[in-house]
Amino acid sequence: MSAVRTCPFCGAAAPDRQCASCGRDTTAARRPCATCGRMGPTSERACWNCGAVARSDLRWKVPLIVLLFVLALVLSLVLNAV
Repeated sequence: MSAVRTCPFCGAAAPDRQCASCGRDTTAARRPCATCGRMGPTSERACWNCGAVARSDLRWKVPLIVLLFVLALVLSLVLNAV
């Protein structure tokens, strides 16, 4: 007897890779919602349960990368002038 898998998103029985109830890929990467705590696919922008919009991890990384690039450029110009 094989165990019946459940969809990690909606909780319905999902014998295949694709959930018959919500249509999501049951093997997709997922993250918890910061508002309600329910698991949702990382590819979706908003929580399927409460509708809260997920913040991007790139929100703080891109300005940091630009700042480090500018700092490296300034340092290289200063060190070459000496």
